[in-house]
Amino acid sequence: EVRDKIGLIERYLPQDVQKPIVFKFDASMMPVARYVATSDRYTLTQLKKLLEDDIAPYLERVEGVATVDVLGGRDIEYWVEVDIPKLIEAGVSFSQISQMLQLNNFNFPSGKVDIRQKTLLIRTIGEYGGVKDLENQVVGFRKNGLPVFLKDIAKVYSTESERLGFAKSFKNEAIIISVYKRSGANTVQVVQRVDKAISRLSKWYKDIKLEKGFDQSRFITKSASETINSGIIGAILAALMIFLFLIDLRPTVIISLAIPFSVIMSFTVLYFLGYSLNMMTLAGIALGVGMLVDAAVVVVENIFRHEELGEDRYSAAISGTEEVWTAISASTLTNIVVFLPLIYVGGLIGQFTKPLAVTVTVTLLASLLVAVTIIPVMTSSYITQSVALKEMRKRYWFTPVREFYQKLLTNFVLPKRGLVLIGAIVLFLASLPLLKFIDKEFMPPMDMGTAVISIELPPATNLKETEHYVDQIIDIAKEYPEVQRVLALGGSSGTGMMFGTSQGSNSATLLIRLVDAAKRKKSAMQIANEILQKAPVYQGATVKSMDLVNTLFFGGAGKPVEISLYGEDLEELSSLANTVAEEIGKIKGITGVEISLKKAKPELRINILRDKAAYFGLTPIQIQRELQIALQGMTTTKLRLKGKDYNLVLKADTTYLKENVEKLYYFPILTPTGAVIPLKEIADFSYDYGPVQIDHENQSRVIKVLADIQGRKKSEVFAEIRDRLFKLSLPEGYSLQIKGEFEQVQDMIKNLGISIFAAIVLVYMILAAQLESLKDPIIIMLTIPLAFIGVVLALWISGTTISVSSMVGALILVGVVVNQAIVMLTFYKELREKGVDPLEAVIQGSVVRLRPVLITNLTTIFGLIPMALSGHTEGGALRQPLAVAMIGGLTASTIMAFFVVPVIYTYFEKIKVKREE
Repeated sequence: EVRDKIGLIERYLPQDVQKPIVFKFDASMMPVARYVATSDRYTLTQLKKLLEDDIAPYLERVEGVATVDVLGGRDIEYWVEVDIPKLIEAGVSFSQISQMLQLNNFNFPSGKVDIRQKTLLIRTIGEYGGVKDLENQVVGFRKNGLPVFLKDIAKVYSTESERLGFAKSFKNEAIIISVYKRSGANTVQVVQRVDKAISRLSKWYKDIKLEKGFDQSRFITKSASETINSGIIGAILAALMIFLFLIDLRPTVIISLAIPFSVIMSFTVLYFLGYSLNMMTLAGIALGVGMLVDAAVVVVENIFRHEELGEDRYSAAISGTEEVWTAISASTLTNIVVFLPLIYVGGLIGQFTKPLAVTVTVTLLASLLVAVTIIPVMTSSYITQSVALKEMRKRYWFTPVREFYQKLLTNFVLPKRGLVLIGAIVLFLASLPLLKFIDKEFMPPMDMGTAVISIELPPATNLKETEHYVDQIIDIAKEYPEVQRVLALGGSSGTGMMFGTSQGSNSATLLIRLVDAAKRKKSAMQIANEILQKAPVYQGATVKSMDLVNTLFFGGAGKPVEISLYGEDLEELSSLANTVAEEIGKIKGITGVEISLKKAKPELRINILRDKAAYFGLTPIQIQRELQIALQGMTTTKLRLKGKDYNLVLKADTTYLKENVEKLYYFPILTPTGAVIPLKEIADFSYDYGPVQIDHENQSRVIKVLADIQGRKKSEVFAEIRDRLFKLSLPEGYSLQIKGEFEQVQDMIKNLGISIFAAIVLVYMILAAQLESLKDPIIIMLTIPLAFIGVVLALWISGTTISVSSMVGALILVGVVVNQAIVMLTFYKELREKGVDPLEAVIQGSVVRLRPVLITNLTTIFGLIPMALSGHTEGGALRQPLAVAMIGGLTASTIMAFFVVPVIYTYFEKIKVKREE
């Protein structure tokens, strides 16, 4: 839609304005791989041509590759270099030469002619066949009527294009091949195919050395591997936990088989749903590993109980499964229903959480199916009744635990139930103030194994000076043992558009590839910041490290602090931006304050005097065009030689201006009458400064104040920024807005807060429908605040932030923590229906369900421990907060629910409890 709107106004733009570029900024703009090409045989120009003509097209044919860019080196061009004195003597202008070159170099269809039964196409060809054709081109006529040939006034020769940028591997200039994948293509598979293609090319072109400089798939592969490892270790820990409670290998194996069966079924369903095994889907499976045995544990435990009551093992398998069907289906549905709001959350949060939500949903449904089909069959087939009776009646380490719990329930918890309930409320209220001490951020910093440093020297700094400064930083970086390779891209070869920085001769980007996270103690950001601390000071330069993940996903400069100032007058906006920058610079923890309005470039302004120009029959645009062609050069047409196209650049020999730019005052301008006048006759000259770029946002000019946060909680810094900026007085028509991570955090809290509320409502509806009661679900739902206590304590103690990951963990808990209360409450009701005294039903039901509840909850907790300890690994920063939140919440709710649920139930059911004397 944006592209269509811009298309409507393109014809109203000045002729020399470049075509506006409209693109959707997302992670696919990042190359999936970069390869470094060097050669001892070829020059950089020759190597670049070979790569562009042969190797890049070959790589673009690889399945999944969208495009291949070749960066660095220079192109071969043909220059028409005009001798200005000869041009004036001949009485020809630059515009005339440009027009004649364009009009005499074409190859166009000119219609068709029907001859008898055939149609003959007509093509008119007037292409230059070579340099001699060009030299003999008539470009004008002298006053005496003789023709002016191009060779009379200019030299035509092939040369390398002007050096506007550089590409380096360490300090060695090289050519860098950037490979981009198609939208929807699998990054890992694309890189693997490209690697194979590069291997073949290395055998065919033995004089060219092709090495990998950057590989996005490495992080993805490592993240997936670490996630799988977390899942496997979690599954083993869950199985060990089951064995610890059962002390028998056969039921342990049968229950543990629920994990592989459920995972295999999930893989099949995910395949047909079109999901790949990526970091988020694998995290969903790893997250669900401990939860997959929950239903199986309850089923097996209940089958054993029925066998203890005298039923044969086949009847016990049927009746035992039927009896707990309501409870396990309700608990599974509550686990699943909390993910429904996540599926419909839009934006970046939705992109992260939807694959996770779908995967966990599919996995838990598979585990429910396994629990009510495969598990009963295997239990009745492979575990004899004697084993089941022995399992239920044996005394072992857990028996004293059960007996202690029964005494505690009978002698303290229920007799002093008011005290227990008040204690739980006090703990919940006491946990609320701790939220102030927990930092908030949108996404935890994620180490992708690549450090990025952006360099922007003062405007008008030439490329050679920029390159010299880049070399100094490369020297510092290569001293670090963690550094594998440094790629430097400067000038027009840079990656400015991708990283939200400029692309002039004064800018460069360093991509520092590091060893795997497991082999180093420092993060990519820490290494980048250390390098910057050692970097030489350059007056007026902006040298900063960049968060690759934030930049790719959120765009812009990837800074946590972003304050946007809106208005029309640039000078006023600039003044306000300086005031804001000075104000927030006083805040503790704020570092690297910068203003988005780029420093002005020095300009020599030529102000055309319209009346004088008109006197000589000239217009301002004619004068500008003459100067542009002469001083900047203009690609007038393409020269096709031996099937290949070369730029034909028309320009003047302006080396004399390097000695004294004021010689430009006497630049000769040819008038329509053939007279020659110096430029100063029709123009004034002045030196000034002009903005490098002017940014707009929401149809208004905008200047942004950006900053990093170090050594202090982001939430505290944002609060102080808000307080300070609120006191600022802005002129009428000007406004400011705090954006960046602050805005993202606010949106996260709002969206996920709504999702958690929606999940609570959905869980209540599921329970009300399953239990056919409006009161019982309330009793069950009151266990959710118990989990909140654990979440807050776990985040506070571990130093984990409130982020998308930790809030998703809290959301999942809404469905998980109610399972314990469901199992306990449904059993209370079953016992009461069988005629058991209400108080005895509460005590007996709680004691009987102690072991299965502990098994299910502890398997989930232990299944999450590897994820909670994986923060230092690739992708671990995303998994860890989720696991920490869930472990904390589940631990607190498991312990407290054993005491709170019986108390709340007795209150709601008005069951009288004997008080202690």
